[in-house]
Amino acid sequence: MRNVFFAIITMLSVYSVQAQCVTEAILDVDTIDCGDSVNVTINSFARSLLTEVFSPTGPTDPGWAQTAGAIYTNPYIPSPTNDTYFWMGATTVLPAALGSNGFNVSFGGQVCFDFTYAVQGGTAPTEGPDLSQEGISFQYSIDGGITWIDIAYMMPNGEMLTSNPGPGFPMLNPPFSSTGTPYTVWNTICFTLPPGALTNNTAFQWIQEFNSGACCDHWGLDNIQILAADPAYGLFDEAGNFLTSNMFSISPTGDSTYTYLYTNGIDDSCTTTATVTLNPTDAGPDIMVACDGLGTTFGATGVAPWATVSWSPITGLADPSDPNTFALPLVDTDYILTSDCGVDTVTVNVEESFIIDIVPPDTICLNGATFLNLSTTPASVTIASVEWSSPGTLNSSTGNQVLAGPTTTTQYIATVTSDSGCVIQDSTLLVVEGFSASIEINPSSADLCAGEELVLTADVVTSSAPYTLIQGNYSPYPTTGGTPITGLADDNTVGPQTIGFTFPFFGNFYNTFWISSNGWLTFTTPTGSFAANVNIPNGNQPNNLIAWAWDDLDFSAGGTVNSYTGGTAPNQYLVINFLNVPHWLGTPGTEVSVQVVIYQNGLIEINNINVVADLFTGTMTQGIENSNGSAGVSDASFNNVNMNAVGESWSYVPTTGPVSPVYSWSPPLYLNTTAGPVVTTAPEGDIEYFVTM
Repeated sequence: MRNVFFAIITMLSVYSVQAQCVTEAILDVDTIDCGDSVNVTINSFARSLLTEVFSPTGPTDPGWAQTAGAIYTNPYIPSPTNDTYFWMGATTVLPAALGSNGFNVSFGGQVCFDFTYAVQGGTAPTEGPDLSQEGISFQYSIDGGITWIDIAYMMPNGEMLTSNPGPGFPMLNPPFSSTGTPYTVWNTICFTLPPGALTNNTAFQWIQEFNSGACCDHWGLDNIQILAADPAYGLFDEAGNFLTSNMFSISPTGDSTYTYLYTNGIDDSCTTTATVTLNPTDAGPDIMVACDGLGTTFGATGVAPWATVSWSPITGLADPSDPNTFALPLVDTDYILTSDCGVDTVTVNVEESFIIDIVPPDTICLNGATFLNLSTTPASVTIASVEWSSPGTLNSSTGNQVLAGPTTTTQYIATVTSDSGCVIQDSTLLVVEGFSASIEINPSSADLCAGEELVLTADVVTSSAPYTLIQGNYSPYPTTGGTPITGLADDNTVGPQTIGFTFPFFGNFYNTFWISSNGWLTFTTPTGSFAANVNIPNGNQPNNLIAWAWDDLDFSAGGTVNSYTGGTAPNQYLVINFLNVPHWLGTPGTEVSVQVVIYQNGLIEINNINVVADLFTGTMTQGIENSNGSAGVSDASFNNVNMNAVGESWSYVPTTGPVSPVYSWSPPLYLNTTAGPVVTTAPEGDIEYFVTM
């Protein structure tokens, strides 16, 4: 395996006419849409200052200054060129390095080389580095080797850094593996020299400053080349135009190959090519369907959004110059798309449209279910398929009638396709609220003889817990316009405040409440403001409470509270807005904002606008608790912990069974009645019954 890395981007192609100079074209992309551009960088160098492929006796180029501790017996995997390579094996010399003489790179240059590490855990001389400091650095010196400056450091995990980070540096990107890393195979790396290295006497070295002894941390190099630029050379395009910059963009209108010449105009020239492929101009599917009166939107590809295009004819088009325009033809029409790069045609067939009607109840109880019934008009349009969204909450994801049983408010989208291909969508919102009693049919299944009677019973199943906690859709009521609740300060309570209706809470009924400055309310006279929050439930005071941000809060430093009622009996509700209240000595940005809504049916909704714990005051508590602290409901994520709840809604749903339930059985076939909790059937064939409570 061989990985190829470049300091800029991957080389597209190189072709050299003579051996002295080298040039390469680098493209940011090689395939584009019509109207797009390709950024081209051409790196050109007049001569090779050093070219080293190594021999069994060592380096062959005279440009080396040191090769301490190396062997040339190819003890590790073959190099990319399958010949002799430099291997820093079982050496006791530190630092272990390969260094060059000084070269004139005043006008720019590039250094390329192949390198690898051995795999960690092997035996000498092929045992690889496993500590962050045991890799090799590539450096340059402009003062004869007195000081060395890092160009790059190859950390053993396969990560390239700007310098050796030293011992203990985390190797996480990618994580180090003793079975191999991206650097335990040969890699080709090229570096364009930084400005500080451009002198007439710049030396280079590959150096390992740390290892665990001669036994360990071995590495190899091969195919090293140091290239230099020369201002006497020029870069030209294939028309002979002199290019003033080696970086430019091209915008072809068809598949193209460009050739560039780098030459001194006398005795040295080399060329490189850059090939760009264009995605074809495509008007979209050969045939599209437009519903009569509804139209369709084109999906052209192969053209950039800013490309110059035209559609013809223009009849029925919103914008004939937009590749993805809206089309509303009255009759079947062939539309032709023309760009600077090609022409294509799409046929739009106009088909008879239809109207969708979804008839559901808009609200169900938690753990309940209801039918979504879909119909279409006119009847003359044959429907081929109906697909529903959120299939996990449906008894079927297809069909005109489906049974929906979501646990949170859900929007269902029906996608209806006619046999002619006309596609129309409609949606309905199914709201989930109220009691969480569920219902079961007993028996749930039975095998009968034809005509044999069976008694079916609808049993209400209630939870043993007084409330069920569910997360809902965050959609708070308005936070302004209510009546201010005044008098709150640092560590106090105010009340009683009027609820406006009778509110059921843990089996008791209340008409008033008291509110604490520390983020809770209670339905019984409080004995304090209780700044120190605890877990819920807890037998100590306060009890009989709803806590939304129980903590040591400070109204003397800011914050407001307002409340208002809404709805009509028996569906009234009270909204309490607890806004911008700082923690005691709190950090700016941690001010508490919560909306609490209590409903006449016992439902409690807490909308966390901004509930963020402050490091000084610590944990917070959110939840509800009964009158003596023996029962309560909270969640581990906000029960005396460092809360972080922004834009969340939580509902505490009473689990008491329904009062005077009404039952409806379907289908009515073979039933003695469709009402009541108990029915009798004597079916003549297989049948499935549903009951709605």
